[in-house]
Amino acid sequence: MSFPPNLFLVGAQKAGTTFLASLLGQHPEICLSEPKEPGYFTHNSGKDLAWYRSRFRRPEKPYLLDATPSYSASPLPRLDDSAQKSPLWGVPTRIKDLSPDARIVYVVRDPVMRTWSSYWHAVRAGHESRSFHDAISEGSIYMRASRYFDQIQLFRECFARERISILKFESLIKDPNVTLTELLSKLDLPPLANPDFDRGQNRSFRYRGALAVVNRYLSGIGGMNRVSKAISPVLPRSLKDWAYRRLADRIPDMPEEDRRLLTQYFADQNRRLSQEYEIDLIEWSNP
Repeated sequence: MSFPPNLFLVGAQKAGTTFLASLLGQHPEICLSEPKEPGYFTHNSGKDLAWYRSRFRRPEKPYLLDATPSYSASPLPRLDDSAQKSPLWGVPTRIKDLSPDARIVYVVRDPVMRTWSSYWHAVRAGHESRSFHDAISEGSIYMRASRYFDQIQLFRECFARERISILKFESLIKDPNVTLTELLSKLDLPPLANPDFDRGQNRSFRYRGALAVVNRYLSGIGGMNRVSKAISPVLPRSLKDWAYRRLADRIPDMPEEDRRLLTQYFADQNRRLSQEYEIDLIEWSNP
């Protein structure tokens, strides 16, 4: 048996992790947890190992995959004096203690757009009512989860560089088959035959009209997202597409003032990430 899990897709949220997890979960040598985000090291840290083990239906497979984006949203000590009191603190250390030979996969996306998408994800879930400008304070989870260099360094303190794979969201979306095959090669696994690229792709949208009011009313239980996840498996794709067109709007464009602010804020993080890990970030926002 392979438990504890030895493959972690740790983030970043709104950077294609659901899509990538669905592709990896199709591989015959990988067992994706159910749900894909068990959050054993964050929001379900009070659960015992028996509960965690039960999330994996095929524990005999070579790789057990935990795909929880909140693992890469740690408060950063120099930005938050109460960092160590957060349930999101210390995740890399706790993963290493349980699974010292784990492989870590981290997907990065233009931090400006990831921050914007993450904000609207929280609005849609009923967890955020502030304006975007008010929500993007330096210590907010939207900002710190986009500081990829700092977050990856926390994992580097626990895992050797060769055990951490960094992928770009933009490459994953542009050519998912190439990105997937390269990652599988790093895991010493053969390519996936006939992957289904239509599974696991989330849409960015906001509820409108009466549904927006219902979403706010249900915010205590996760908003309409909770309802959607519950009924989605039994709905045909055509009905989902119809509901999306009738009940939701695309998220708006980011105000230019906020775009400039974020671009400047993340410039140093992007530079350090590009230099340290030799990643071409030319398509990302520039100051």
